[in-house]
Amino acid sequence: MKDIDRWAVFQAVNDVKVALKQGWAVPSSVNITPETLLDSGLVERLAKAIAPVAEYIHIEITEETLLNDKELVAQSLSELRKTGAKIYIDDFGSGFSSLSYLTYFDIDAIKIDRSFVLALETVKGKKVFSGLLNLANDLELATVVEGVETQDQINCITPQSDTSIQGWFYSRSLPLAQLRKYIVETNLLSLKPEDSASNNEGDSDDYSDHGVDELTKTDLAEAR
Repeated sequence: MKDIDRWAVFQAVNDVKVALKQGWAVPSSVNITPETLLDSGLVERLAKAIAPVAEYIHIEITEETLLNDKELVAQSLSELRKTGAKIYIDDFGSGFSSLSYLTYFDIDAIKIDRSFVLALETVKGKKVFSGLLNLANDLELATVVEGVETQDQINCITPQSDTSIQGWFYSRSLPLAQLRKYIVETNLLSLKPEDSASNNEGDSDDYSDHGVDELTKTDLAEAR
């Protein structure tokens, strides 16, 4: 799993660099497994790679990850967060939830699991969901609501100050080139002339054209 994590991080960094060059960069989330966070050497390499584009990188971990060596996990998260990257707890509330996690670890946001969205059809479900939003707001954590697919679900969500909505209501997962098109059209962006006219539609495998640093190129080659 560590090789996959490494590949995913370096690929995300590469894709962000491409998007920045073309003028449509958006934050990119990468899931990291416990095995990676327990490898301080690998974490150091990932942090070094992330640093140049850290403001666009969100590191996602599961609640289960936090059950491992607490001190080492906390150290690894701190190392990644010092670059400027954000730390998100994915699928919050679906597994080994503990409010102590939110105080012990350096966390920037929680992603509310889709099961709570599905429960919005009931009065109790709405109360639990509202409680999660209020908790995050009180702790000054950003919130991402996962798995939103319908207008009715949108109508049930009362966003707090820093709430984002993720799900098929807006779009399914897209390849990089289609994502570029979606973001540009949705936000009415004007791409840089030399990039919009280019035949290179964000082909993230063409590392030489994307200005990827040597460390990134080496690690991407190793992880493939």
